[in-house]
Amino acid sequence: MALAILDNLKVQVVNDCDDSEITESMTKFHPSSNKEYFNPKDYCNADKAMKILHLGYNRNKFFELIKEYGIENHKVNNAPLGYKVSEIERLNTLLIAQNKVVKQKKKKGQTKYLYE
Repeated sequence: MALAILDNLKVQVVNDCDDSEITESMTKFHPSSNKEYFNPKDYCNADKAMKILHLGYNRNKFFELIKEYGIENHKVNNAPLGYKVSEIERLNTLLIAQNKVVKQKKKKGQTKYLYE
């Protein structure tokens, strides 16, 4: 029964609504798709981002990583808001994956060579 209702609703949306109505209703249901909407909890400053990335107080390494991966400090009304927490967490997962690969390459008891 529920699937039949959803199918009927899908057909009505496709046939009766134009693009502007759909985008307008989507911004009501999901406000983050609107460029004017922001949630302060979704952003963090450099210190909190360094804590998420487990960098301690190494600001040089942090800003090097931010520049390398293209993470920007977002601004609202020309005032800096901070870095998106989701982007910082994604960077953290990437760095963890890279560290695992590097650790797997180094085997226990293997002789280190100066030139490889």
